[in-house]
Amino acid sequence: MRNNDPISIKDACNQAINNSPHKSKIFEAKVVSAWKKIMPASVINKTDRIFLKNDSLFVQVTSAVLKHSLQVNEGSILKLLEEENLGIRINKVVIL
Repeated sequence: MRNNDPISIKDACNQAINNSPHKSKIFEAKVVSAWKKIMPASVINKTDRIFLKNDSLFVQVTSAVLKHSLQVNEGSILKLLEEENLGIRINKVVIL
């Protein structure tokens, strides 16, 4: 039997995402989009790969200096990502 109670479009989209077999890839795409939004162009240009695994964000960069800088600022990165309300909890940022 169908439930005829109205729900918002946002709730309907969230239900569809949570029931999707591609949920992890959807969240990964959200994180990549957020990374491009919160980071300056100089960081984005030196970012090779971004992926999620076990509540950790892995970021591969091409510069050793940038790698060190991002590692030092892991807390700030986590805070910026949290402010983006991605719908996923990221506990750690690993810079490769």
